[in-house]
Amino acid sequence: MPPLTLVVGAGTCGLSVGAADTLRALRDEIARRKLSARVVAGGCNGMCWAAPVVTVLRGDEAPRVIPRVTAGQAAALLATVSAGTPPQHADVTAFLKGIRRGVEVYYKLRGLEKSRHRPPPRRVADEDEHLFI
Repeated sequence: MPPLTLVVGAGTCGLSVGAADTLRALRDEIARRKLSARVVAGGCNGMCWAAPVVTVLRGDEAPRVIPRVTAGQAAALLATVSAGTPPQHADVTAFLKGIRRGVEVYYKLRGLEKSRHRPPPRRVADEDEHLFI
């Protein structure tokens, strides 16, 4: 199975609703289970309404954003992730669809849809401890 990284949204909104506790609980649970996974603090992804969020990154799979993950849900989330790819929450899917559509419209209006000026997606580097996705 590809390496697993869990990114806990630790922007101001996430921290205000318990992201630090979620981050700590996930790290503790991974250590307890002796799993090979990284848990890192990430920046704001714009989903304040869903905080604290955990983004599941595994190899070339599409990232999965899990909303409203509390410290008490860390064990259940790891069980779900260990069993395979967690399902995307419907609210998150709708939000991301709207964002992607907005980006597409922006590029078309600016004449960039076929341009080389489109920025490449950011890849996760092994040395990152704080990720801004």
